[in-house]
Amino acid sequence: MFIADLGTVLRLIALIVQVATIVDFNFDGNPKSDSQICCMVEHTFPKEPFVECYQKIVKEAKREIDNDLIRCIHQCYYGAIGMFSNEGLVADKYRAYRDNLEPALQKPFAWAMTFCAACVKKVLEDPAVRKSSRCNPVPYMYNRCLNEAVIANCPADRWINSSLCTELIPKLQQRYGKGILLPTEEKPSQNG
Repeated sequence: MFIADLGTVLRLIALIVQVATIVDFNFDGNPKSDSQICCMVEHTFPKEPFVECYQKIVKEAKREIDNDLIRCIHQCYYGAIGMFSNEGLVADKYRAYRDNLEPALQKPFAWAMTFCAACVKKVLEDPAVRKSSRCNPVPYMYNRCLNEAVIANCPADRWINSSLCTELIPKLQQRYGKGILLPTEEKPSQNG
């Protein structure tokens, strides 16, 4: 029974990561309220475009939120903040974002940018993936991968030490392969 409960909890964490990939800002002005999953990172994404995209897309869809709508919200939001265009990801915006992170987070984010670009490129080789949504899947896939790769490479002083977080790292390795980890560093979850 415990294993089934743990599986449910891990699926819930995955869902939170999926939704939190859109943005990670504090609605109430309290930075501790951010949806920081396993790695304490204060993101600086603007919230107004997210609210507008969410309301527009969900209102137009007139249905419950599903994976297709999540991809559409991502496309709208990352387009609105200039990180995605009709040509694709705007690499200079991601580099500028990386450069504004605290120094301890810049290396994991830089690694994640390269790793996730390769992951998304590989996934998009399947024509079914490109046709599976009415919206471009790249903003969602790339930013979800970034979020998960930063979690997997979280600096030890930012790591939220819990059994759930410890269990999440092998799940991320299962999804992306061991390549998700920075090659020369030991991960916080492996330390304790």
